[in-house]
Amino acid sequence: MYQQIKILALGAVEAMSLGTGAVPKKITVFVYNYAATPSEVLVQTEAEAARIYQLGGIEIQWLNCPLSPQEVDQFPACQVAPGPTKLALRILSQSMAERVRQAEDSFGFAMFPEDESFAIIANVFSHDAEALAHRHGMRHGLVLGHLVAHELGHLLLGAGSHSSQGIMHVPWGVKELDMIRRRSMVFTSREAERMRTNIAARTAIARASHAASHRRVMIKQYDGVNLSLSEVSRAEREAQEIFPLRWNPECVDDRTAG
Repeated sequence: MYQQIKILALGAVEAMSLGTGAVPKKITVFVYNYAATPSEVLVQTEAEAARIYQLGGIEIQWLNCPLSPQEVDQFPACQVAPGPTKLALRILSQSMAERVRQAEDSFGFAMFPEDESFAIIANVFSHDAEALAHRHGMRHGLVLGHLVAHELGHLLLGAGSHSSQGIMHVPWGVKELDMIRRRSMVFTSREAERMRTNIAARTAIARASHAASHRRVMIKQYDGVNLSLSEVSRAEREAQEIFPLRWNPECVDDRTAG
């Protein structure tokens, strides 16, 4: 079902590009601050990342979300599950980063699903960003904001999206750190265009999935041959694969049906 929706959505995006050119370019980012990064640092982090994306024609809505089930009711906006245009950003503590670090000199990583669905989870290492900032006389939020922009960029650009220049370049040396200090480290025009196109595709898929999830049909089953429960269940599963709608069967004994 997902692949069918994806194909239809990509077709819709292509039609949009040939028509009015109105491409959706807004994403929501759910922020999970496991590192307990101070609020003033988090504010600057989000502001820096938002500025970088705004230069590329992309708007970000930030939602700071709870870390424990006890806090869920205090954050109703976060109760929506992440999806194609609703990304999750995890700001990891030092101990968490050490457990999941993929390379010794990494400052974060994006997670790509094996089923080739859209990537929606990015991780950044707050302690490493703070240490780097202190070594070069910069503010923690300034460096962390650029790292967040980089990792979210992987989600929106796809795997293998490191570049020879700009914010997707690695590693960050003296030149890149100076660009961060001057706030001139941004996405290339090609990267920005590609992200906007991908956001349009993600938006179309999210809408198609939402519409599909709300279609309902009533199926009445007339069992005149006394099939076993397992046989009925298997038949329902096979029918649902053919008709990928919300399945709500109603069993009826045809010996009593008029």
